[in-house]
Amino acid sequence: MSQASLNAQKTLAAEAEAVLNALCELLDRETDSVRSADFASFRSIQADKHAMLARYKSLMETISKQNLSAATASDEVAARLKAIVSRFHDTAERNTKALEAGRNSIQRITDRIMKSARESVTANRKAYNYQGHASLNTKSPLSIKIDEVL
Repeated sequence: MSQASLNAQKTLAAEAEAVLNALCELLDRETDSVRSADFASFRSIQADKHAMLARYKSLMETISKQNLSAATASDEVAARLKAIVSRFHDTAERNTKALEAGRNSIQRITDRIMKSARESVTANRKAYNYQGHASLNTKSPLSIKIDEVL
């Protein structure tokens, strides 16, 4: 392999390593923000994460166009890439689990709110009887009581 090819490999590998390290750091921060319910931090990370993912996609397209692969890489480059890919995989897996747990928590809260709202409007809480007369025995005006949960 020519020196130019080796240099290109090392440069692309170093850039891939830097991008994957940055993505791992962002995913770790995102995981921490989900676990601590820090929604402001979570939102602030998204733009950076999308930018790094776009950079990663561009880098992978460049590597693909140049037909570079781990099989043709030097042992040093291949070892470094293998280590960072392993770290990225582990980080992405932890992040996925945290995001899924967060999504499930929000879904449970939403379901509970919906259940409570439905339970507050039941058949026994009618403001009118079947003959169309007010069924509430109250001294206050009926129009106020219609919107209230008894």
